[in-house]
Amino acid sequence: MAKLQKNSNSMMTKLLFRLLPVQILLALIGSVNGFISSIFAGNFIGETAMNAVGLYAPINQLLSSIAGMLLTGSTILCGKHMGENEIKKMRGVFSLDMILTTCISIVAIMVIVIMAVFNLTSLMTGDDEAREILNVYMLGQAIGVFPLLMGGQLSSFLSLENKVQRTTIASIVYIIVNLVFNYLFIQVLQMGAFGLALASSLGMWVFLLIQAQYFLSGKSEMKLILKGIDWWELGSIVKIGLSGAILGYYISLRGFIVNGLITTYVGGLGISAFVASDSVLQFFWAIPAGMLAVSRMMISVSVGEEDKHALKDVMRTVLFRFAPLMCVVSVVIIALAVPFTSLYFRDPSQSIYGMTVAAFRIVPLCMPLSLICAHFICYWVTTGRHFMVHFMSILDGVVCVSAYSAVLLIAGVGMNGVYIANVLNGVTTTLVIVIYACIKNRGFPKNMEEFLVIPKNFGVEDKDRLDFVI
Repeated sequence: MAKLQKNSNSMMTKLLFRLLPVQILLALIGSVNGFISSIFAGNFIGETAMNAVGLYAPINQLLSSIAGMLLTGSTILCGKHMGENEIKKMRGVFSLDMILTTCISIVAIMVIVIMAVFNLTSLMTGDDEAREILNVYMLGQAIGVFPLLMGGQLSSFLSLENKVQRTTIASIVYIIVNLVFNYLFIQVLQMGAFGLALASSLGMWVFLLIQAQYFLSGKSEMKLILKGIDWWELGSIVKIGLSGAILGYYISLRGFIVNGLITTYVGGLGISAFVASDSVLQFFWAIPAGMLAVSRMMISVSVGEEDKHALKDVMRTVLFRFAPLMCVVSVVIIALAVPFTSLYFRDPSQSIYGMTVAAFRIVPLCMPLSLICAHFICYWVTTGRHFMVHFMSILDGVVCVSAYSAVLLIAGVGMNGVYIANVLNGVTTTLVIVIYACIKNRGFPKNMEEFLVIPKNFGVEDKDRLDFVI
């Protein structure tokens, strides 16, 4: 039995690592836009443009979270109806999602335009120059709100249609188009912050149209209908999608809070330094995002089959393979702090140069801890432990980073306080995971089963289990 369990663990590790590269690539595509925008902003427009990108980031996070909630809920419902061969209900959910996404897009565009035109962004920054550039940047971003929200929905539905390669093609074309538009609008036409935002927005329209062509061709199972929509399923879409998107909402709120703290205690240069470092770090965050994606699939299957051994194998791989790998990644980032900073700022005498170098040397320390936290949240979501999901999400998403940042900034630590807050956040959430296991087991967990707090009635006893290797 021990030998079979060892073989099972080895096979699970190999399976997860075999699936990992594709998932990292998919996660990486989404971070390229931010990197391109920040490079052009930092090198060809100026630090104030970087400030605008950072100030707008929480709004973009909020819109992405709303899109994530809709696509999660509607995709799961459509998949369920598809499995039940309820084609009319499936198309009803698809149509409801399209209508809802369109309505939310219109409202979001109106709010963003009104804030920009009537200079209502004073809550985001008190710097008049930064606010002027932010207003112009927001007008350019408003053009891309609809394709941002709708493009995410169609990507999810293309997965159900088994047309993932179309999304991949759309993503690659989007990266190329975005790069060309940035060069054209910023270097050739000198359109400044508006051109920076417009390049991203028009790129999103290209991304959307490539995906939409399949649905407009009439070949798709998903079709837009106006009759037969069950409007009561709106509640189900929100209920199902909310648990997965709640962390995104908290992160958006954290963004507004931390931006306000940085603006108050450090100034616009602090936000510019944070944006510069984050745009590079997003490439590396694609690695834990890919790890979570492959683990999520296996955790879901293991929980659905009540296979505690497979579940433990997944989490062993996370703790003893994925986490050490992320430690190595963190060390590499720290070692390359100066070259990464030079992508944006080249004068070591500038304060923003030192702030950016410090970000690359401190923030990566939280990556392995964040990986562990994300996997446990995923595990708790799958097993229906809603209290722990919401408790951990609010801790990880907003409370810890905001509180630690406020204390350290008020104490005069400077931007390093914000970076350290992210690391302390990882330490706190990891301690919460351990404390939760200790409370449930009435003592320190002695094995993986106790660490995961797997219910006694989950799965079967070892004596009733049959393992064989094919």
